[in-house]
Amino acid sequence: MNLILFNGIVRTMQGEEVVSAVAADKGVIVAAGGDEEILALRTGITNVVDLGGKLVIPGFNDSHLHILNYGLSKRMLDLNGSESIMDIISRGRNYINMNPGAKAVLGWGWNQDSFADHTLPSKQELDKISRKLPLVFYRVCGHCAVVNSQALEFFSISKNTPPPGGSFDWETGIFYEAALDLLKFPALDILEIKEILKEATADMVKKGITSAQSDDFGFAHYQDIINAYTELAGKGELPVRIYQQCFFDKIADIGKFFQSVGDFTASSPYYELGPVKLLADGSLGARTAFLSIPYSDDSSTKGIACFTQEELNEIIFLCQMKGHDAAIHCIGDGALAMALESLEKAQAAFADVGEKLRHGIVHCQISDKPLLEKLKSLDLIAYIQPIFLDYDIHIAEKRVGRELAQTSYNFKTLLDLGVNLALGSDCPVEPFDPLPNIYCAVTRKDLQGLPEGGFQAKEALSVHEAVYCYTTGSAYCSHQENIKGKLVKGFLADMVVIDKDIFSIDPEEIKNACVKMTIINGNIVYAENSGLSP
Repeated sequence: MNLILFNGIVRTMQGEEVVSAVAADKGVIVAAGGDEEILALRTGITNVVDLGGKLVIPGFNDSHLHILNYGLSKRMLDLNGSESIMDIISRGRNYINMNPGAKAVLGWGWNQDSFADHTLPSKQELDKISRKLPLVFYRVCGHCAVVNSQALEFFSISKNTPPPGGSFDWETGIFYEAALDLLKFPALDILEIKEILKEATADMVKKGITSAQSDDFGFAHYQDIINAYTELAGKGELPVRIYQQCFFDKIADIGKFFQSVGDFTASSPYYELGPVKLLADGSLGARTAFLSIPYSDDSSTKGIACFTQEELNEIIFLCQMKGHDAAIHCIGDGALAMALESLEKAQAAFADVGEKLRHGIVHCQISDKPLLEKLKSLDLIAYIQPIFLDYDIHIAEKRVGRELAQTSYNFKTLLDLGVNLALGSDCPVEPFDPLPNIYCAVTRKDLQGLPEGGFQAKEALSVHEAVYCYTTGSAYCSHQENIKGKLVKGFLADMVVIDKDIFSIDPEEIKNACVKMTIINGNIVYAENSGLSP
């Protein structure tokens, strides 16, 4: 027996079962039960840990984030929390002063809704930082960026440059959606990718994340990203189990991927290729989420649809024909309606596909009841991020109007309809810490505890529901719900120890709970110096 945890509160997620101890050997759970029963299994080589009354649950499985992007953002100028355009200018100047050898400056994290006047930064203001270095500053959502004049020159972008999609305003230096592809610096090489992934996943285990479903393609050729992950996994240098969400924006590239995917040796206990990931629209904060009606606070736009209906139909038809899952980013209700139409047609055309496909909607934010019911009728997954409520509850009604806002972020309705929910963070858009995410799901409040009573409180999840969706629910997305996400015999020994029993404390305190230990494959990969005694 390799590991025994005892004297704790072990919630196995097999129904409401609660025991005090769990044993693991050779990477899997051997038994969960009372202290006396489990301690009787120890041998001379068993690592026995006294939990001291702490909580144990299955390891968190972030159903949608961007690990490579997160690692890159840590190397960029940090613009999170900027309170004004002057703050951005000040941070940019300080960064250049502290990095005199910089040849360009990439920044991440500004949000105009945090500024008093809600004004977007512009090329002219970034020129005040530097007219010698190219500057590219991404909005926190990643769907919008602002550049300076030197960046336009560096990338040879003129007023007449045709964008590959999306749009840009040469006068202001603002770029949206696929137009961001015009701002690509040289692709990362495999060594750089591996270093970034190692740093990022080391951070993730400290928050109790043992599995993640990551959208990483785009910063290098997808084969290099696959090879980087595969090499790390083969050498035991990838601490988190990764299920790759394979992002593409052109059907020709998807076709080539399907033709070559059999050549990749990507399948391992720590790295597997997952669904084709598509962007159907943008973000609510940048007003690029595609709505069925004009924005309430900008009637000139409904947002941006990244595909025509015909293009999306063709892509989903191809995925269905090849027997490959698709995960479609939909934030606006207009994008959601388009995705559901494509999925319905593809399912009808290939109803006899062998193993039932597990297509899903990533974000699934702005919606109405008929759309949610259609989502259930098609048996789709909803990849949701409750942590988005921290920001979105302050802008949703302004952006889409009261009526549509009232039928959006309807997590409980989806669950009651029988839709499989899988929780995640969309990091680096939001931090990947699961506990504040669960807090938002349960309280329907922002991280400051507002609004009193919660935003559409009837849509709150229970703690058990939220944890289930963050473990077993996420495992369902990768067809692994029978080996991952519960602490029962035969399941993977991926566990997290938390200092507070989040199931019984005041929900307001959930966000303040801390991960004390992370266990993957029966091995302790992270342990805070917290008094846990072997």
